[in-house]
Amino acid sequence: MGVVEEERAFSLICGQFGKVAKGRRLKIGIDVDDTAADVTGLLGPMLAKRHGAAFSSLRNRFDLSGLGISRVDGQGAYASVWNEKRNEIKPLLSRRAFMMLKEIAVPSFVAARPKGAEGALREWVEHHYGGDARVDVLPPGPTSAHGAKKLGKGYDILIDDAPHVAASMKLPIARDRALLLVDKWKEAKANVNKANTAIVANAEHAADLIFEAHELAE
Repeated sequence: MGVVEEERAFSLICGQFGKVAKGRRLKIGIDVDDTAADVTGLLGPMLAKRHGAAFSSLRNRFDLSGLGISRVDGQGAYASVWNEKRNEIKPLLSRRAFMMLKEIAVPSFVAARPKGAEGALREWVEHHYGGDARVDVLPPGPTSAHGAKKLGKGYDILIDDAPHVAASMKLPIARDRALLLVDKWKEAKANVNKANTAIVANAEHAADLIFEAHELAE
């Protein structure tokens, strides 16, 4: 990503620190799937196993409907990745970066899961980030509604990779929030609301910028 985009992200984060009331710590939401956890790399082979080799090189998990995979089949494959292969899911946010965020803010991992299916998620987070790491589990629903649900948790800053979350930043609920959109899927940029969204390279990059902005605010 370019220098201009990084400067914009840093400026947006600084603005959020400036809005926080004295004595209150910044609330940071960290999306799990493909932001903190590399899920798509395992989802393609899982779909290939169920539906054929054409899905073995899945470009991103938002392509499923375009590939003829129903929402139910997609969710089934997705659940199988977490239930059967969670030990193979690699973290995209280091423990160092997460602990750094804990020192200066209130970070929470956030993901949508069906009732009774959150155990694997919590186990993965605990393994990589410690037993006291916060996890906000949202009820499943239409993908287009996930952004609003995440914003409803009251995060000052949300780190996410999903284009539909970027689109949700145009809603009234997002007026005082900031989204750091991970530049994982190139088409996500088309949905950016420049008033409160900035592009970052990855979750690690976002954490580093947040820490730098905190140092400047002190």
